[in-house]
Amino acid sequence: MNTVFSIRGGVPYLTAKVNINVGGSHVRASAVTMTQRSSCGVEIITANSERRRISFPFPVDVTRASLRQTFSMVEVQVPISDPSVLDSFSFDRFPMVLLRSTPWLWNISYINLDSMPIISVANSASLNWLDSHLAFMLADRERRAIPHIDALYCVKKSLMQIFLTFAGVYKPKAKIFTLRSSEGDIHTILFVRELRLDLNSQTVVADCFLLPIPSGTECPSAPVTVKRILKNTTVVDITTVPSEQRAWMQLFSAITERCRKWEHTRNCEYDSWSLGSTIPSAFCSCGRGKDNASSFFKEMELDEISCFVTRAALGPLFAVPYLEAVGVAPMDTAQNSGPVDDASANSGATALGLARGRIGSGTSGTAEQRELNVTVQFHLFHDLI
Repeated sequence: MNTVFSIRGGVPYLTAKVNINVGGSHVRASAVTMTQRSSCGVEIITANSERRRISFPFPVDVTRASLRQTFSMVEVQVPISDPSVLDSFSFDRFPMVLLRSTPWLWNISYINLDSMPIISVANSASLNWLDSHLAFMLADRERRAIPHIDALYCVKKSLMQIFLTFAGVYKPKAKIFTLRSSEGDIHTILFVRELRLDLNSQTVVADCFLLPIPSGTECPSAPVTVKRILKNTTVVDITTVPSEQRAWMQLFSAITERCRKWEHTRNCEYDSWSLGSTIPSAFCSCGRGKDNASSFFKEMELDEISCFVTRAALGPLFAVPYLEAVGVAPMDTAQNSGPVDDASANSGATALGLARGRIGSGTSGTAEQRELNVTVQFHLFHDLI
């Protein structure tokens, strides 16, 4: 099967042309059905029960799709998911696909953290530019208060808090962040090691370690260590509503995979995941204790947990200007709005302003400048999603 994707200027539609083997007979559009299998994947079924999966590079909305047939070919035209409805999807926003039992990121780029320049946070006053830069994570629609919880809006506000607190723009400066459930239970501790410059995406990235705290923790010393961290160290608590917690779990899998230099083992939890089982934490255990974790935690006098943490590359999640306006309306910077709290998290905003959970630079402009005037062709594996 050969699929050609085209993105047409000014119209956020994706078109896939799929070759169908029907023994030389003409394909009737009415005999073809289509089902959405993931945020980026759809499946078409012909009258003779032949199934073909199509993996698009962006989240799509099958409810507004159209089918057109030619001889032995079906053309599927489907719009990119509208930001106002994308948050209602239960699919993974940052999907990974398994190819020969190895996970691969679908919509976030791989990076080499060690090759990225370190941004000094010694002089916090010199980092006020981060405030305006990170404000572009929010599309104009997301700045208008809407009385419902938007998971990705909450994640973006929490990201602002993490970056600006570590940089010292928010006071007091801190490098340890606890993510708590709405019931108050800690599910993840995030340790930021460095702030780095992502030259490729023209943004910043937090070089950090993640410590999952699942129920029935696999780290016997974790409860005692967590109590010691909370008692003797400057720690910032971030309370997550249930939908935001799910979004964080999806993001954690992607950002640990994004910067890995280690190999997945034969006992990797993702192998069980491919069979439909549940991963015991948000990410596999293959990377635990690697990437000089011991030296970092020795300096913090937390040696006992270094073998349970995994390195991650945490970057901003910018809104996509060809889907909705970004930076056109008056900008409220993160510094003006202040750190996110429970009330602001629960207030929510509009739905996700991302096309594909993109991590990269934020841009703005007029409607004409935001038109996507490019044709992209992909020849992809269609059984990945």
